[in-house]
Amino acid sequence: MIMKEIHIVEKICGPVQSGVCTFNLHTKGLPTKVTTDTLVPTSIITKEPLFTYHSTLGGSWIALLEKAYAKSLGGYRQIASRTLPEILFDITGFPVA
Repeated sequence: MIMKEIHIVEKICGPVQSGVCTFNLHTKGLPTKVTTDTLVPTSIITKEPLFTYHSTLGGSWIALLEKAYAKSLGGYRQIASRTLPEILFDITGFPVA
């Protein structure tokens, strides 16, 4: 994966070292560090990420955050069972009404 937005990723999760980054998420309301590599699933045809991506803003940091979040839940499929307020709380640690 090309890390075009490495500066954004490092602001969110700290230094990316050896292709690994650690995000501070929340699991069951508790602060949780989730470490993941910087590779994300991509389409064989388009080479774009299969899941979250924003073509205008750049998508590496979004895809990496989603990957870490999916890992914290046990997989990408589990994200679909979460509500938007739950997802925002899990990512930020702040309740959303």
